[in-house]
Amino acid sequence: MATVGSDLDQVIAALQQADAASASTAAALATRVAQDESRIASLEQAVAALQANPNPPVDPPVDPPVDPPVDPDPPVDPDPPVTAGARLFADSSPWNTTKSGLSFVSAADKALQANTYGLNNDAYSHPIYVAKSSDPVATFNCPDTWGKGARTLKLNCPTSIKPTSGTDGVCSLIALDGNLYDFYQLNGSFPNFKPNAWNYGPADGSGWGESKNWTNPGTTGAGCSQAAGTIRDIDIAAGVIPHAVCIAFDWQYVGGKGTSGTTFVAPAAHYDDGGNGPLCEGMLLLIPPGTKMPGGLSAGDKMLWTCLSTYGAYITDVTSGWAMFYGDRSNAVGSAFTSNGLNACGHAVRVAKTW
Repeated sequence: MATVGSDLDQVIAALQQADAASASTAAALATRVAQDESRIASLEQAVAALQANPNPPVDPPVDPPVDPPVDPDPPVDPDPPVTAGARLFADSSPWNTTKSGLSFVSAADKALQANTYGLNNDAYSHPIYVAKSSDPVATFNCPDTWGKGARTLKLNCPTSIKPTSGTDGVCSLIALDGNLYDFYQLNGSFPNFKPNAWNYGPADGSGWGESKNWTNPGTTGAGCSQAAGTIRDIDIAAGVIPHAVCIAFDWQYVGGKGTSGTTFVAPAAHYDDGGNGPLCEGMLLLIPPGTKMPGGLSAGDKMLWTCLSTYGAYITDVTSGWAMFYGDRSNAVGSAFTSNGLNACGHAVRVAKTW
């Protein structure tokens, strides 16, 4: 049986524990009150500051940093223009030398005056393509012609390469290997082609060949390149034709009768069949010194007149009908000349005696 004393001890212990818990609770409450009083004091200070200055300055918002724009790479011209006025062949080539001190052959004057003169700049023009290292490679399956054995050529060339639409189907390519390639009746489409005839020679050579060695560099009747003597867009852009031009006459006017007495003269290395006329391939036609330029000529006509007075024209082929100068199929050449101007230039030339 429990005693009165032990029960009293238990009651006292319980009261002591209750007092300790109350003291702890009181301490926690005191801490909370102190924290609240601190917050109240801060709020009172903020209210007082707002009452003293109701419109305080506000820092403007700061945009996040943005990387500056990066300029794209500058455009690169994939096809830099050929230097205006550039010309084919060496400066010492007959195509590029000025002519002076020559006599003239009167037996050919009547034939030259009888012709009507025009410009082949379309179906029978002489288009010239210039290869770049960035051009893709095309294959030309070439037969054995002009003393050049059959072979397969792999050449960089523009994808736009296209022969003329006439029966000759010609075009020329200035290749990266330094050669000027002539293709005659070129068939196929990029990148596979097959000409019925072809030839080549150095683009910085004389532009002519030697009949005894069969070294003709081109596919014209005279053995020179189709490109030789062609009026190019770069000539028109430069305002000067800095080389001799090529010209072709109807077969009835060629044959060398009463003049050279031969079917061709140097620098030609070959000839086409002709009639009984006084002209022949390889002959140089020149406007004699002192001949007055007529009025009413276009800028292109004047360029041709000056060219024929300085460098002349070489007969390189036989045609049918009018006597024809040759362009590169460009719009610039096609629009540069007038019929009156072409005839004025043609009727002013005479055969220079070079043989």
